[in-house]
Amino acid sequence: MESKRRKQMKQPENKKTNELTRNSKTVSSSHEVGKRKDEIAALPRFEVGFYCLFIAVMMYIVMNELHQQSKAYFFNLKRYNFEDGWSILGILKKDSSDKEWKHFISLFNPVNMLGIAGYVVLSHIMQQNLPQHKQWSLFVYSIVCYLVALSLPTLLLICAHVIGMFILAKTQSVYVIWAGVIFQISTLNYTFLMSPILKYFKSDDYYIMVIIVAMASVRSMSFGLDYCKESAQAIQKYTFFNYLVYLFYLPTFITGPLMSYEQFYQQYISSPVIHRYSNILKELFYYIFWAVFLELILHFLYFSAFHNERSVLMSISPMAVGASALCHLYFFQIKYVVIYGLSRTLALVDGVEAPKPPNCIMAMYQYRDMWRYFDRGLHHILMKYIYFPFGGSKHGIIRQLLGALVCFLYVCYWHGFNRNYCYWALFNWMGIVFESVVIIVTSTESFNNFMNSLFSRAMQRRLSAFCWTPIYVCLSLSNIVFLAGTRTTYIYFERLILNDFPRNCCFLWLLYYMTIQIIKECHLQFGKKYLCEKNYRIA
Repeated sequence: MESKRRKQMKQPENKKTNELTRNSKTVSSSHEVGKRKDEIAALPRFEVGFYCLFIAVMMYIVMNELHQQSKAYFFNLKRYNFEDGWSILGILKKDSSDKEWKHFISLFNPVNMLGIAGYVVLSHIMQQNLPQHKQWSLFVYSIVCYLVALSLPTLLLICAHVIGMFILAKTQSVYVIWAGVIFQISTLNYTFLMSPILKYFKSDDYYIMVIIVAMASVRSMSFGLDYCKESAQAIQKYTFFNYLVYLFYLPTFITGPLMSYEQFYQQYISSPVIHRYSNILKELFYYIFWAVFLELILHFLYFSAFHNERSVLMSISPMAVGASALCHLYFFQIKYVVIYGLSRTLALVDGVEAPKPPNCIMAMYQYRDMWRYFDRGLHHILMKYIYFPFGGSKHGIIRQLLGALVCFLYVCYWHGFNRNYCYWALFNWMGIVFESVVIIVTSTESFNNFMNSLFSRAMQRRLSAFCWTPIYVCLSLSNIVFLAGTRTTYIYFERLILNDFPRNCCFLWLLYYMTIQIIKECHLQFGKKYLCEKNYRIA
């Protein structure tokens, strides 16, 4: 009798569980259907293979053409663009016209390398034996390194900025903090604000000082705005010492990448996670490889020197012009892979996982992806302190676009606020606006039903790549505006698109279309998030 009652009691329960499992299956199946709609359609293998082969062959042809033109026009370029190359390569000269890369390489002198080695050893010793004194010891060691490496005027100016912004942060007023940040950046943009002390700086010291003050202004803003949001119980983590540790953190002090104060506090001050040295060394060798690769390439391809000589850029062949533009974009990306990557590797020794280096610049054909996956640290700070406070995407398209506009205005002002940066910011904002409108239209059910009724999934992918091609071209041109200015960019636009129109324009469109299809195929095979977040490289 009791067993029968138990069976009768279990029957309704089993029915309920069966209904729940059926509902979960229907929900999961509907989710899978929706997911399949968002997935990228597959193309025939021979078609994708043809795209890859064609792009590979064209890359070889144009790079070889750029190499031949570099040799042919070497004597037409200014001598100050070059320096003696590696002795193993004979009489080849190295293109040293990129000032940013030249300054970064100069940081790897014996004194600085010895200081970095001492930092790694001290961090390991303190973590293993005296973890409670690790922050104080590394902070003192970092200050000693700055006293040796930096000039006295640079240190005094940085200290004045740091102390002033901490005083403003104590007011816990968002408007006061923003006023201080704008003033900090203005001192770099307008010479009359710095004229009384400019005579104390040498040219190299001034360049380093500008970078340090610009980075410090972003970190001071992050500290102050995070401080404004905290309750009275959490104020103890916003001490002057923690502020100094954050601003003067040696791995990211000059070169970046940027981190918000909350990110830094959680990883370094609150609960650091120590990484295995095998993983750290793997990352280190990865970035060293790309640094050596860049140094080697500069002996054979003089694309950076061509940018400084517009008359030569107008004279070289169209293929060499296209290769020069492509190399400049790749050089810009790989340069920051090395700069951010080596800083990130040093931070990993302390258990701080700084933002990952940029994604491949030619693997992003949309403006929003360019901003999201190139400078990840700056993107996080812009989203947290500017875009979201303006409403973000949850308060309508108007506030979304207004927030994006303010982000670009801030970045433009932070970089120097000249004409080139203004045009670059305007082009990027217009690209974001256009993409937002396109995404809103193409995400509607009526549009999808219309496209599904006319075209197969594979044909829709081809049409999508065809329509995104002009955006991809504009994105490349806007990046060149940032790197080389409007006049040099117009030379590229004229020689690659306007000259021999429409043949050159159609051929360029075809190349970019094929590249988008290769990008989409990589996203289909490996996943966009997996590739863009560089999960394939970190063990």
